[in-house]
Amino acid sequence: MATITREMLNKQVAGNPVAQKYAKRIGLLESARKAVGANPMSAFEKYYAGQLFENLSKGNLYEGYTQPSNVGNFRRDVFNIVSIAIQNTILPEIVSVQPMTSAAQLLPILEFKYGTDKGAVKAGDLILDSTGAGKTDAQYDSRIISNQEIGAGITKYLAPFTPIDAGSVKITLANGTAITDDGAGALSDGGTVNYATGEINVTTATVAGDKISYTYNNAVVPNYLYPEIADHNIQQVGDVTLGINPVLIEAYEHKIRAIYALTAAYRINKEYGVNMPMEFEKQVANEMNKERERNVISDIFTNANGGNAIVWSATPRPGVSDAEHAESLQIAINLAAAQIYQNTGGNLTANFIVAGSNVVAYMQKCLNFKANEAPKNGGSFLAGTLGTLKVYQTPAMGANDFFLGGIGNDFWQAGYLVGDYMPLTNTNPVSLADFTTQQGFVSIYGNKMINAKLYLRGRITL
Repeated sequence: MATITREMLNKQVAGNPVAQKYAKRIGLLESARKAVGANPMSAFEKYYAGQLFENLSKGNLYEGYTQPSNVGNFRRDVFNIVSIAIQNTILPEIVSVQPMTSAAQLLPILEFKYGTDKGAVKAGDLILDSTGAGKTDAQYDSRIISNQEIGAGITKYLAPFTPIDAGSVKITLANGTAITDDGAGALSDGGTVNYATGEINVTTATVAGDKISYTYNNAVVPNYLYPEIADHNIQQVGDVTLGINPVLIEAYEHKIRAIYALTAAYRINKEYGVNMPMEFEKQVANEMNKERERNVISDIFTNANGGNAIVWSATPRPGVSDAEHAESLQIAINLAAAQIYQNTGGNLTANFIVAGSNVVAYMQKCLNFKANEAPKNGGSFLAGTLGTLKVYQTPAMGANDFFLGGIGNDFWQAGYLVGDYMPLTNTNPVSLADFTTQQGFVSIYGNKMINAKLYLRGRITL
């Protein structure tokens, strides 16, 4: 399943024309990323940037705009390429960040489902989707039918998979009583079983909760010729289906107006060599990126539903050393990671922690914590690893709070989605007669939780 969907999506991304159309601008982005030590752009990142460039080219801002209804066919660039490439945020490391082609868009969630009632599996049960949700039945592709519901009020049951192996039928009644066959077509309750056609007759009508188990010969050519048996099921193999469940995500505007005195900007530039307009742009952009990050991280922490929240006391029990007690934090986190693994049926596992500063400080006491050098500009950053989990420190949540989560190798494998419609963008500075200068900043994006069971929150008590 994973191989099929990865090839499908990555082929579509790699062949998308927007990346080719804006190849020169994307080249500038790659240069900007290289200058700050970022990794080379992947095919998806090039597509992401190309789609945002396309959005901008079709809706350029002009200082004369006052309302959306006044937008005309203007051709004017007022955008900072670096705003697309270099955003001081950990969001791409913990959620799926995708470009949007419209402000309200259906983004696809790929779904791999069972297509047949077989054993305990129901048609429509989810095997795997883009968020890691789903389950795998160990016997769906085999000759074993285990605990298939019969239904209530039935005395003649038609087994859907045939021919039945003689002596393999077992009917487990809701009251715990078992009915078996003797290998010669007779049931222990006085009923009968036809191994070839799958007809099973019981002496007492079934009730809700009665289930049947048996094995059948799935190596023979199916026998389609039982016209005398109404509704005879000739299916020998269970089906699986691959489809798309579209998720609606709406993008909303986020705006800030920056105001400063032109004379102050002049003095700062002359006396300190600081280009105030450029510095103001940088700081406002940083602030808007931090607000976006806080919005998403707070939403994940609030709505995480992967299991019971971790509550870990930083106070050791009597007789337990501080070092020994610190190791219990990792044990609690490992158990939470195992819960997320179970939530996804083993399709995805927890691979990161987002934590407040106090939580990271206690994690650093654990023997398996490997610290990274903290960045000079602060903000959210990769603080290190705790065993196999990446640990991100952030000011976007309480100092004693944290959550675990998982994200896959592909851009669509995540439980939380952020859709970018318009990257962080600014107008040109406008100075008034009183030497007041103002400049507008805007971004348009949407965010949505799509699998809360992929995240589990925790808190440290002091």
